[in-house]
Amino acid sequence: MSPNLLDRFPVEIVSHIFNLCLEPPEACDDWTPADKVAPFVLSSVCRSWRSVTQNTPQLWNTIFISFNSPEKVALHAQLTREWLARSKQVPLSVIVELDTDLFYLKNNIFIPLLDVVAQSAARWVSLDIRPDIASHLGKTPLALSLFLDSIMSPSLQRFSCDFGDWELPTGSLLSFFTRSSCPLREFRAERFDNRNNGFIRVLSVVPSLQQLAVIHPTVEYHRPTITDQFLSTFDSKKTGANKSGAFLPCLRTFAYEGRLNFAWDRLANFADHLQSNWTANDSSSKLQSTMTTPPSIRIHIAGFLNKPISCWPSDDSLPSFLHLLDSGFDIKISSAEFRGDKGWVEVDLLKSHPKSSC
Repeated sequence: MSPNLLDRFPVEIVSHIFNLCLEPPEACDDWTPADKVAPFVLSSVCRSWRSVTQNTPQLWNTIFISFNSPEKVALHAQLTREWLARSKQVPLSVIVELDTDLFYLKNNIFIPLLDVVAQSAARWVSLDIRPDIASHLGKTPLALSLFLDSIMSPSLQRFSCDFGDWELPTGSLLSFFTRSSCPLREFRAERFDNRNNGFIRVLSVVPSLQQLAVIHPTVEYHRPTITDQFLSTFDSKKTGANKSGAFLPCLRTFAYEGRLNFAWDRLANFADHLQSNWTANDSSSKLQSTMTTPPSIRIHIAGFLNKPISCWPSDDSLPSFLHLLDSGFDIKISSAEFRGDKGWVEVDLLKSHPKSSC
């Protein structure tokens, strides 16, 4: 569509068209260099397009920030400052790429950019942190701590982080979430070593959480995350907690991909816990706003490439899972099976269970 043709449309329509054109990719890994600067590209086409983009703050509500070029810090800081100014006061979705090697060795160089970024943190509703693909020296926890210690995000609703296969920086995460006191609804954690069960401690300071996803590495030396101990934390009968003191009382959706480090009956009890919250009739409860759809559990069991895995749900737990399915609970348990020419095929472990009637 030519610039001259767009000049014939009302500004509101042109703004809407631009919004559709700049819809960011759902997955951070799908971002291209062009996606990261798309609003600037549109604004450089002609004077009228520049006017529209500069006066449509919604076009600037997602920003990609990269700490990976020490020689370009001043330029990145200036562009980030301009981007944030054009976003006015709209809520922001922020994607941060940390080159952990450079951040560790030369972190003082990045202070000007870090200061600019931190000034907008009160408007962040979504934060996604990725390690630079070239960083392999094990400094992700330190780089992440340096970043989190500099910001406070009281409006944050979604937090996603790829920890790069290193130890969970429990202290910095606890400090960040406690300091921010944010209404976090979604937490996605990928590839981390759960030393000292720090993950449970981190989750304990975000009781508003409704969606939790854990993508765990399958390397053997990592401490597991989703274990019997973790699932038992939700069992009020074992912990003695009432509803007001329950662990993650608002949780509605749970997804896990990783090794089988828990007993199936513990998962069934955990699912029953989510189900009971959904069916509870408590009009005064703060959970009511989360009860409009059935709870959801997605489990994908992954094993070591050089070892076969046996992960069928136990015969004792199968009736509980099937009952949940019949009652409208959105639950799926799967694994991958190698089938010759077909390669790796996903297998539904409930519907294809030898004793299942599905």
